[in-house]
Amino acid sequence: MIYVCSSLPPVRPLIAYSNPNVESITGRTVQLNCVVLLGNPRPRIMWFKMGEQVMSGGRIQDDQNGNLLIQNVKLGDEGEYTCVASNVGGNATYITQLDVQGRGVFGKLSLATWGYVLKLRSHRAPGPPRTVPHPISDPWRSVARSVTHP
Repeated sequence: MIYVCSSLPPVRPLIAYSNPNVESITGRTVQLNCVVLLGNPRPRIMWFKMGEQVMSGGRIQDDQNGNLLIQNVKLGDEGEYTCVASNVGGNATYITQLDVQGRGVFGKLSLATWGYVLKLRSHRAPGPPRTVPHPISDPWRSVARSVTHP
């Protein structure tokens, strides 16, 4: 009898590039994907959020094949998620940023440094429309007028 032993050398994991930014609204389900193209032996895949390993349980499910499912997304789920694929050949990492918008009247507010451009994302809250005070009845308007026009 002849036995042939063929062993392939270790191959460092390689992760495919995908969208590094994922946006969601609170209450929805989000799936973060980490597609490992190669690696020998088969790489172990883990997810980390802000440096801490993400564990399956409750709203969060890690299928150990690169898919991280977050159900009923909350504002606290927002952050940087890192997929790490590792084997004896080495490690590969891929970072995904999850941005979560609340269901309130105003979402995130950001101010650009050039031109003072104000960018505002808004999601209407359920229920009747909210009223805004009339400018004439707004006491701060008269204060602002007296400050800007002496």
